[in-house]
Amino acid sequence: MPSLLPALVAASLFLLSEGSSDQVSSNENSSSDHCDGGTSGFGAFSREDMQALQYDLAWLGYYLESAYGTWNDATALALEGFQDDHGLSPVDGLPGPDTLKTLDSVIASQP
Repeated sequence: MPSLLPALVAASLFLLSEGSSDQVSSNENSSSDHCDGGTSGFGAFSREDMQALQYDLAWLGYYLESAYGTWNDATALALEGFQDDHGLSPVDGLPGPDTLKTLDSVIASQP
């Protein structure tokens, strides 16, 4: 089982850098529906964006917790599982642009 330490450290640093529990940041800029592109290479996730991400991961069977819209270990694990199952690299549990693009595509293909 991959270590969650890098994802947890990154998520903690993102939360601290934002100064708000209502936002989580990714270290990768994204144009996905799930986040708005930020400045300085960070994409800021609002609580609603994170909740939508958790709902999508839950719909696909990866996220098994309540979708409160806050970053947690279960979100990182769900993203790692999704990344691994879809051949994405790196498998880091972070919602980067390739992960979000693939997630959007998979969700769109669901009946």
